[in-house]
Amino acid sequence: MNRKWADSRNGRQLFPFNVASARRGVRANVDTDPRTNAVISIVQYDVAASIFETAGRANPNPLGRQLGFLPSNRTRVIGPAVERSKPKIEDGLKRAVEKALARTNRKLAVR
Repeated sequence: MNRKWADSRNGRQLFPFNVASARRGVRANVDTDPRTNAVISIVQYDVAASIFETAGRANPNPLGRQLGFLPSNRTRVIGPAVERSKPKIEDGLKRAVEKALARTNRKLAVR
């Protein structure tokens, strides 16, 4: 790369992009606050991968132009991966809820 990509506040290296660390950086967060709409959020904690995911989304910039157009409410990798896996994700959540309901009903029946 022509430029050293580092955080200006602490000097932490942002690039090069590494697929293995990008994969490790993806985490699911569960939010149980009733005031929020999203219960499960998928978050990318790897800085280089999050820049790749969203570059050029809010403001046109050279990196975003090189990577290609991206609408403001989309991501390059995580969003499409979730859409492809949506039926599998929903089935897993459904099974988890059914299992929790069965367990709760068994516990209630004992009393």
